[in-house]
Amino acid sequence: MIRVMHMTIRVRNQEEDQLFYLERLDFEKRADFPLGPGRRWLKVGSKDDPVLELVLQPSSQILFQVGEIRIYSFAFFYSSTN
Repeated sequence: MIRVMHMTIRVRNQEEDQLFYLERLDFEKRADFPLGPGRRWLKVGSKDDPVLELVLQPSSQILFQVGEIRIYSFAFFYSSTN
């Protein structure tokens, strides 16, 4: 079985997008620490899934948009039991 563990989602504004995941999707904050001037490492995840984590990484170029959700780019990592 293949299982997604980490997904990087590039966002325009980490603070606004963090609130979307925390307040609207009821996710929890898993990590939030500075990486230098104006940058931080920010991870959120579902309270029901301790494995999947989303890294909200800042970016300024929109890849696509669905409604009010803007996706700038994404990447994911997975594990397999096979």
